[in-house]
Amino acid sequence: MKSKLSQYISEKFFSVCLVLFLLFTTVYTAFRTENAVWQLWGLHIYGAVAVFYLLLFFLSWFFHRQRSFPPICRFWIRLEGSLFCFLFYFVLILLICDAAAVAVFFFHKNSVAFAISWCFAIGISLGLVAYGMVHARRLKTVRYDVRLGEGKKDYRMILLSDLHIGAFVGLGYIKKVVEKVNSLSPDMVVITGDIFNNGYAEECGSPDAVGAVLGTLQTKDGVYAVLGNHDPAYSDEKMRCFFQKANIRLLYNELLPFPFFTLVGRNDLLHCKQYSEVRTPLNELLRKKPEQKPLIVLDHNPDGIDEAIENGAKLILCGHTHRGQMFPLTFLTRLAYEKNHFYGHAALGEAQTVVSAGTGYFQLPVRLGTNSEIVEINLKL
Repeated sequence: MKSKLSQYISEKFFSVCLVLFLLFTTVYTAFRTENAVWQLWGLHIYGAVAVFYLLLFFLSWFFHRQRSFPPICRFWIRLEGSLFCFLFYFVLILLICDAAAVAVFFFHKNSVAFAISWCFAIGISLGLVAYGMVHARRLKTVRYDVRLGEGKKDYRMILLSDLHIGAFVGLGYIKKVVEKVNSLSPDMVVITGDIFNNGYAEECGSPDAVGAVLGTLQTKDGVYAVLGNHDPAYSDEKMRCFFQKANIRLLYNELLPFPFFTLVGRNDLLHCKQYSEVRTPLNELLRKKPEQKPLIVLDHNPDGIDEAIENGAKLILCGHTHRGQMFPLTFLTRLAYEKNHFYGHAALGEAQTVVSAGTGYFQLPVRLGTNSEIVEINLKL
């Protein structure tokens, strides 16, 4: 569920803000870089900086128009993501450093402070991005105890979400995920959407190999998934082949009974809009629901939590928010969602929710202030 603030935030608004941020980043960092280099080394590099940004934007436009993913395209996606992370932190830190430099200049009339602040911003930004790239690939296991019944039956469910398999999350990382999950001896594994990064299974370069590795997940009752807003269309044949090789059962507006609970998988809200697909109302899906069994709902976006609670769901599992992924975007994402719909385990009346920060990471190869996580849910049924 989104907060009142998020009612003013739309995809169009976000796009406008992104363009304005990029324009400000271009002008501000270009001016400051020229000024610092001239002060430190006596060189004028306006032309070089202009060529750098023109080339960056042109290559971004060119490669994002492609629908194939040769090594050069995957290399560019990685480089572009790393550069964006660096520029994001560079602008924020440079603004802070420049504020200090203004104070120094005001008292000491020494403009060299601006060159020094530029050097500090470069160094700190590089350090943060390097740490964030390493930290993003460290998997953390988060454990929650959830009571849904009399507590006579113990059941271990592993929640994965937002793998974003693609240029950043590939074969090596998925092997780590599978090894970690298998070490937990789960009864079931569920994946709450965004299995892929940009809507193309082949972005990772080796979808067959990745699918084969996911197929080695060891569970008693299988692996189940729903689609997220970054996944291909339900009709995509390459995606279907991937799921078949990975031995993953895709729940597309589907109800599946188990001995101690009923599992429901819902198609994502944004995925439906993007591909003109169907999101069956939950009350229609539940017409065939077995009585006296707790209802567990898989839904990529936390915006579906309220509907699930209204229809008697006892546990709702989601992802999508990434917990903001990168500081300080963590605060902005937190403002866009209600407290109990942003991240973690919460009890809402007779229902409980778990929102994952994501097992992989989206588009940008950095995590700061958040973790890539595997969620272990110990059910008492």
